[in-house]
Amino acid sequence: RLREDVDNGRTQLKATVAGVQPEIVQSVLLAPLETRSPETYDHAQRVAQSSAVLARTMQMAPVEIRDVRAAALLHEIGKMAIPQRLFSRAGALTDYEVSVIQQHVSIAVEVLSDVSTLATVAPLVAGVSERYDGTGYPSGLAGQKIRLGGRTIAAADLYDALTARRPFNDPMSHDDANAELVKSAGSQLDPDVVRSWLQMVENRRCS
Repeated sequence: RLREDVDNGRTQLKATVAGVQPEIVQSVLLAPLETRSPETYDHAQRVAQSSAVLARTMQMAPVEIRDVRAAALLHEIGKMAIPQRLFSRAGALTDYEVSVIQQHVSIAVEVLSDVSTLATVAPLVAGVSERYDGTGYPSGLAGQKIRLGGRTIAAADLYDALTARRPFNDPMSHDDANAELVKSAGSQLDPDVVRSWLQMVENRRCS
């Protein structure tokens, strides 16, 4: 039943953008996300803002910063194809259910790859859930094989996950969350990106 639900969700998500002008696909995808899951939408907005600032701190080119921001905004859209009951359950998920949720990345990549204006964004979305040590998903990429934009968004994504208020977890303080990013350097996160994150934090404090 879960497999059928995901297949139906994927079909509906692709139908959402079918025939839509490429220039407005991003807005068309974000609108139902905001309606169905305001928390996820707000998370994506915060991650996009932090990712763009981080990309500028890393002195990326303007076109790269643009793609990083777009990828951060859209990195959760595949979750619209996943049965929402899996996200609201209080108890532990089975291994199979976890694997179903993880499909949201490949679904998002599939949808974005078919849109001419977002094709360059798709590989960055694919990299957000990879880990620097190669134990992430969907492809188990490691180190420099993960697109830099994806590694950049991953740091902002983790920070927001740690500091945002969620139903089953109390938010961390900003300092504690930054310390967790440092601990994750070399395993989940790119150490160079983490150093740039800390530089960004310091720049904000001094401004």
